[in-house]
Amino acid sequence: MVLERTALTELSYKLVDVLGRGVTTVLGQIVFLQPPPQIVPATPLLTVPGAVDLAVAEPFLYVASNSGGASTVVEYDLASGTQRVIGSYVDVRSVAVSPFGGELTLGLENGDLQRIAVANGAMLGTTSTGLGPLISVGYTRFGTLV
Repeated sequence: MVLERTALTELSYKLVDVLGRGVTTVLGQIVFLQPPPQIVPATPLLTVPGAVDLAVAEPFLYVASNSGGASTVVEYDLASGTQRVIGSYVDVRSVAVSPFGGELTLGLENGDLQRIAVANGAMLGTTSTGLGPLISVGYTRFGTLV
């Protein structure tokens, strides 16, 4: 995949390390970047229309997409190459995975945080932050949501 200079403004700048390689979103695709991290050439890993964020808990990559308000969270198993849809949600802008596993937190357009179970996509709880669109969520290594 070769990106033209004009496409650089459309990149997500979230770069995470997975299996010793950089992973980021590029124009709706989740891509591996060859070490050392560089933009060209990137190897497409999977295509998720409307991909807005990703989170990693090896060997799993969690991808949140948002296409006009309808949002999907997909789990991609990097070891086996399989993927499964965790669930469909509304207005997801960001995703984070708990360091203890079993739970994802979604940052929403309206400023809410939604906790969901990885196993079945069930909603575990919602917290209103009053902050507006949550374009980034995360956990500390101790499991505190930030």
